[in-house]
Order: sequence, then structure tokens, then C-alpha cells
Amino acid sequence: MLKRRQRQGGRAKAWLLAWAALTAFAGSAIMGASAQTLPRFTVVSVKPSPPGERLMPRLGWQRDSGYWAARMATVTMLMTHAFYISPANFVGLPAWARSARYDIQARMPPGTSAAQFRLMLQSLLVDRFQMKVHQEMRPMEVAILTAGTPGPNLRPASRGCVPPPQIPDGTFGPVKGTSTSMEMAGCSVSMADVADYYTAAAVHPVVDATGLKGRYDIDVTIKRSPTFKGESQDEMLRGGVLAVRAAFQQQLGLNLDLTKLVKRPMPVLVIDHLAPASAN
Repeated sequence: MLKRRQRQGGRAKAWLLAWAALTAFAGSAIMGASAQTLPRFTVVSVKPSPPGERLMPRLGWQRDSGYWAARMATVTMLMTHAFYISPANFVGLPAWARSARYDIQARMPPGTSAAQFRLMLQSLLVDRFQMKVHQEMRPMEVAILTAGTPGPNLRPASRGCVPPPQIPDGTFGPVKGTSTSMEMAGCSVSMADVADYYTAAAVHPVVDATGLKGRYDIDVTIKRSPTFKGESQDEMLRGGVLAVRAAFQQQLGLNLDLTKLVKRPMPVLVIDHLAPASAN
């Protein structure tokens, strides 16, 4: 599934990149002073999703062509992708940000990096949703990622790889799927990368406590549960997290216990202002 090549250098942690970006622009567009220093998409279309539509939310990036689209996406989802943190790390998020849905199409230069993409998404949130935020450190309940018994079933990374084009940051993610299953793939994935993925999707932030320091090539098949009419976004997201957790436990020997939480100081994003966007 994965094409191979010699990997050029290391990849900075997505979590650190997102928070470094937030800190770098403290006092600028995100903090409410100037929006001109953030990079922007070259073309953006934002429209409310058709009322009554019950399709599963979907966000996708064609890295080679520079096209990105979101369907049935909430502002919570957009902020999660822009800062690559769990929705649990948002403080003061208005209720409509979890329920109002938008269809978005955007263009960017081909080959845009993941770090630049996230800054562009942050600028979209500033321009179209009037986002103003600041960061704080607060004690939070976090879930712990551990290696299972009798041990992990992981394939050591080969000499690097080229991920499928729909995986923008070169770690792992969905590569194809049907109504009943989804395949996830990645190369040279660390356990911190796995924790980061869970953090961006789970109800609670996730930290790595596996003790595994290596990097691994991952291919996993996720069994999808049907989406039921009337399910909230939180219910759909939780169902997706539980399906991924089950696959990782059964196929990779990695455990995520969402019932045994511990408190640790974690960065949070405090929302000072957010407003619904109108159609173009």
C-alpha cells in the first residue's frame, strides 16, 4: 500500500508545530491585532451545508494539486485541524460551533506544507468566523496510550516512505474506505504520532506511555459503524474514535483506556470571540 523512498530529515511534532504557530502569532491575527501576517488560501468558498443533510462530515486534501475541501464540517472540526488538538482543549466554545455545518472549498500552492496549511486554516477562521483566541496552561484529564499484553504487534519502519497524497503531514491517516470499513496507513510512525492522532479526535487529550521509542509502518482496517439519524457530532466522533481504538488494540496491540484518566497540565485554547460565517 505504501510507496517507499529515502526519507529526507525528521518531521517536527504536529502538536509542537501547532502551538509554536499559535505562540508565534500571539498578539497578531489570532489574538486580534493584525490578520495580515498569516498565510492564506488563494481561493476560498464557505457556504452553510444544505439543511437536513445527514452525510458524514469529511475533510480532504489533495496535496499535489493544492485543493482542500470540507463537507458538513463544524467550526469545532475546523479548529481541531487548524491547531491539531483535541476539542477538549477548547475553552469557551459556543454551542453553535459544534452543530452548525459548512461546506468549504479552498486552493493553495501545490506542495504546501502541513504547518503552512494549518496557518492558512487559522487565517480562514479569523477572516470568515471572526476567531479571536489566546492560550493558557490548565490541569486537564488525559487518556493514556499503552502497549497491550502480550505486547505490541508493530512492523519496524523501513528506510522511509512516501505516504498516499491524502495524508498531508506524512504520518498516517485514512487512505480509502467504503460504507463499512476504512483503511489507514502510514510510514515511520512514532507512538507520539499515534497519541497526536487520538488527541485530535478523542474526547480527551491523549499522551503516549507505551515506552516504545522506535518508528513503525502501519496498515490498519477500521470497521465502520453506521451513522444513525439524529446522532450528534460528538456521538459520531466518539463512535469513530472507538472504532479506531478497537482496530489498534486488535491489530497493533495498542491500548487506549478512556475510562482511566489522569490529570496533567495541558495547553488549552480559550475562545475570546467566534461568529457564524455567511455564504460567499
